[in-house]
Amino acid sequence: MILRGMVPVFVALASVAVGAGAATAIDIISYTGNPDNICAQQPSTGTVSNPGVCRTDNSSWTYYMDSSGEFMLEPEDRAVTTNGMEAWDNATVVTASLDSSPTFSGNAETDVIFQEGKIPGFPDWVDGATWCEDRVNGTDYQCDQHYVRIRGAGVYSKWLVAHESGHSLGLVHGTEAQPPTTGTASVMGIMTTGSLPSSLGATPIAKVDGTYN
Repeated sequence: MILRGMVPVFVALASVAVGAGAATAIDIISYTGNPDNICAQQPSTGTVSNPGVCRTDNSSWTYYMDSSGEFMLEPEDRAVTTNGMEAWDNATVVTASLDSSPTFSGNAETDVIFQEGKIPGFPDWVDGATWCEDRVNGTDYQCDQHYVRIRGAGVYSKWLVAHESGHSLGLVHGTEAQPPTTGTASVMGIMTTGSLPSSLGATPIAKVDGTYN
């Protein structure tokens, strides 16, 4: 799971930092060899607790924006979600397409479900979280369906969406990288912890391309 807020915390707790760096010999995509980051399945609703870092199981990314009920996205949040997903689509081998008729079970589940709201059990400073709801059988790191939940009241933004959806591609924070670095290291690009950069960064792009090509 990855959480993003104003201060860095363990595992997937995110804030997000400055600057995109050049690609270096650092592994920032699951599985990095850190046993604390092994993908753990979590419920679609209710309490989410330390589920590690997972990655989607294919390069043809489908996503859905919750359109009714408690976690429905507002129109302006839907627009920035589209922009954030398009950032990955435009810069990497991954293709992102909106799924207007989402699938929540079976062999062809919608890859990422976006919601708006607070995550039960987490403090108010947590802006967003990403977790795996359906881990691929027989693997410690792949996920068939991720949930991304971001707080409302103006918190949704293009680059926050890019950060959280980056976690569903398997991208980790600097402290979970191999070798570990700081959460605010510029090499982490969009996956930094602190103030979000306005680009994905060379290293995240290279790692996604190398994994999903």
